[in-house]
Amino acid sequence: MKHGTLLSFGVAGALFAGVLVSAPAIAQTAAVSASTVSDRKDAIRGQMTKNASKKAGAVRLRLWPEQAYLTTLPDGTRFDTLDLEPVATDPQGQFAVTLPEVIDERYIDDSGSINVELVATDYDTATLTNMSVTRLDESTGEVLGKDAKGKKVKLVASGSRGQNKDEPALEELTLDIGPELASSKRKEAQDKAKSEGKGATDAEGTPGVQSASSLGLTPPPASSGATTTALSLLSGSSLGAKLSQALGSSLVGAIGFGTQAGGPYYTCYNETGARYGNYPARYATIYGTAYAKGRTVYENGTSSTLGVGYKAYGGSWGSAGTEESVNNGSGYNTNYTIADAHVANNIHQRYYYVKCRNLSTGFVETNTTTKSDGFAGGPVFTQAAHVNYAYCQPAYGGVEYHRYSGTNASFSTGLDLPMINLRSQSGWTSRTELHWLFQRSGKLCGSNTTWTSSARVSTQTP
Repeated sequence: MKHGTLLSFGVAGALFAGVLVSAPAIAQTAAVSASTVSDRKDAIRGQMTKNASKKAGAVRLRLWPEQAYLTTLPDGTRFDTLDLEPVATDPQGQFAVTLPEVIDERYIDDSGSINVELVATDYDTATLTNMSVTRLDESTGEVLGKDAKGKKVKLVASGSRGQNKDEPALEELTLDIGPELASSKRKEAQDKAKSEGKGATDAEGTPGVQSASSLGLTPPPASSGATTTALSLLSGSSLGAKLSQALGSSLVGAIGFGTQAGGPYYTCYNETGARYGNYPARYATIYGTAYAKGRTVYENGTSSTLGVGYKAYGGSWGSAGTEESVNNGSGYNTNYTIADAHVANNIHQRYYYVKCRNLSTGFVETNTTTKSDGFAGGPVFTQAAHVNYAYCQPAYGGVEYHRYSGTNASFSTGLDLPMINLRSQSGWTSRTELHWLFQRSGKLCGSNTTWTSSARVSTQTP
């Protein structure tokens, strides 16, 4: 697959696409599997709804470059994403889409994780979410690199990984493109954030609903049933020559036609923004007592799941799913001094823009995403009220207990940013551990099952 400047030629907006302003090439993306995929394990599945009612439409996958690559780019640098062709849902709004067999290494991190943005639309309104996935060989469990040809692929959720490849299976998504439900969810999230002492909004994966045109989504022509994507349609034409002259010799890529003639016409590109922060991202809460205190280990290479923030042009901030973030800095190993504290790490953040210029007026519309730009040190402690959980097992004085596997709790407002609070989570692995040292006998208790598998753990001593 080749990449180039992607231009939207249509009624109402910009193809939400990427830019690589080097060698000219035609950007070709094969259509991915339609919603008839039912039992394959290599599909991202879900249900599209509008105000909680099933709704047919289309979904589109967009692959972001890996974090380590984006981190090397200076502010104001244009970069390319890999946008796959929109795929129709079934008449009830169900979808199942797959990734290409071969993916450029730029979109896969060293652990095999791929950052995906999924857009759902009925070509009237639209919403989006982010997620990180890993391709495994279904028969061996081996993480697959850029080439998965000939392999039976299993997709799993990456980030927050546990010990021994216990990555969680992908959950089916529900993407609602209705403004009424989005408004209700936003109000619910605001109330929840306030109850947790937060001042900003955590929209719980709902960045709000916007017009489809603001994401460059126009219906396919009725005559063909699919969007035409070929630079050759304008090759040699007077319009093509004028656009090439106006936009520079690097104008290459795919042309998507809307259903009506006329403008406005947009050209869009991705651009890195400024870094900001440090902001604490919570990954654990240690409930201890005077006789059973805890410590934590957080090493270089630890994988976490952090929320992605998104603001459409003219809209407000909301959370838009999550993305894997890897600590490529230094780690730490604390002492047995922690009794009832939330534990966080400082995280660098960065803005990313999709800028769309109206070729008639020159006006630029900007959609903004904020993502983690890497680990900035820790730990950071804040006090927590002690909690006694119900699923208890005996713990003995003089014995150290530790947790390095299983699923950790997810903190819905764990990443505190000035304009929004986002989700945070880390998995328990050999690089991320909790330890407790009992000076006298007591209990280790889990929130939903025994402490070795529970999302949250507390200690009790007499």
